Amino acid sequence: MTRRGDAGQGSSRAGYVVTIILNLILLYIVHSVPSWNLSFITAAYPQVLWAFDLSIGATIAANLTYLAYDRPWYMHLTRAILAALGLVVLIVLFSVYPFDFGAPALDILVRVLLVLGMVGTAIGLIVEAVQFGRTIGA
Repeated sequence: MTRRGDAGQGSSRAGYVVTIILNLILLYIVHSVPSWNLSFITAAYPQVLWAFDLSIGATIAANLTYLAYDRPWYMHLTRAILAALGLVVLIVLFSVYPFDFGAPALDILVRVLLVLGMVGTAIGLIVEAVQFGRTIGA
């Protein structure tokens, strides 16, 4: 007979492994985009790869550590850091803007969506930072 928390812990660990695998696939895709010769990807695209690499690499590293240690305070801290790195990706994408959809309205829409993503990510960062503060203060 398993204890009540055992099943949840096993499914969490499986989730960490799935996240690692999906991020490795995402890393491959992000680096493959230039070879796909997509008409809306500009020559500036390689300038954003460092931000993707940093964020995806940190996500993989965090999930690897979760396999061994996933205490709430640590999870909130690393999630706040990952949110900050996600914000960096969005800011770099907005600044470099390696897209040209050939329609000004669509370019504006994508830029607005990037800003909305920044706002949502910043909110997530604040939430995780507050949760971190609560877990270490308890």
